[in-house]
Amino acid sequence: MARCPNCGRETLRTEDWACQWCGYPLLGRGYKKIDKTFKQLQEERQYGSNSSDTGSKEESEFERDLDEEVDLEPEPEPRPEPRLRFSHRPQPRPGIKAEPEPEEEPELDNEAAPEPETVHESEPAPAPRPVPTPIPRPATPPQPELKMEPAAKPEPEIDPRPVLIKLEAASGEIQVSVDEINSVFQSDKLSANAKLTAKILTVTGIVEKVFVREHLEIRYLVLTGTRRMTVWKVRGTFGKENGSLLGKLAEGQTVAVRGEYDGYGNNIIMKNCAVVI
Repeated sequence: MARCPNCGRETLRTEDWACQWCGYPLLGRGYKKIDKTFKQLQEERQYGSNSSDTGSKEESEFERDLDEEVDLEPEPEPRPEPRLRFSHRPQPRPGIKAEPEPEEEPELDNEAAPEPETVHESEPAPAPRPVPTPIPRPATPPQPELKMEPAAKPEPEIDPRPVLIKLEAASGEIQVSVDEINSVFQSDKLSANAKLTAKILTVTGIVEKVFVREHLEIRYLVLTGTRRMTVWKVRGTFGKENGSLLGKLAEGQTVAVRGEYDGYGNNIIMKNCAVVI
C-alpha cells in the first residue's frame, strides 16, 4: 500500500483526494480509493473515541458493583477437622520368634584406598619433517588483447528554429514536437518566447501527467519528449468544454495538443488547449 508523503503512514485516498489520516492532498494515481471524505473519517474517529470512553466508564462501574456484591456474601462456616484414627500393630503370638532384620553391610569407602600414581615416561623428541620441494607452476599462455570497439558517435541535434520561422510565415500556426521546442528554449529562451508570444501551437509529445479536479475547476496535462532528459516540458490547461477527453488519456500515450502560447515558468505554458484527434 502506498504511503502518505506528509505523515509517512500507509493510507488510502479519500473522495476529496486527501490522506485518510492527516488530510494531506494525494494527487498521484498509486493510491487506492476509499468512498468517504476526510471530514467523514474525522467524525467517525471522534465518535469512536467518545463511545470507547463511555464504554470504559460503564465497565468500571460494573466491576465496582461486582466487588460490592462479593463483599456482602457471608463467609462459609469452617468445616470440622477430621479425627485421626490410630491403628495398632498386631503383637507377635507366643511361641513364634521374630526373625531379626538383616544388618546392613557397611559400604566400602572407595576414596580410602589411594590409587597408585602413574609414572609418565619422557617422550622422545619428534624427528624433523622433510622440507617439501616446490613444484614449478606451468607457464600461462599470454591472453589475447581485447580490441576496443569505437564508441558510437552521437547523432547531431537538428536546430528546430528554422522550422518554427518557416511554419510561422506559412500559416500562422506552429506545429512542433516537445523535443524541438525544448531545444529552442535551451539555446535562447528569451528569443523563443518573443517569437511564440500570442501564437497558436500544436505540440506533439508523450503524456507524463494528467490532473483533473472538476470541483476545483483544475484541468491540465504535462507533455514530455522522447529524450531521457527533457528540461523544458509543455503544460497545457483545458477549459470545461475541452477537458472531457483528459480522463481518457493514459500516461505514456503520445498525443497532440493545440493551444495558445502563454509564456514559461518551470514549464512551457499553453492555455485554452484541446486534444487533437
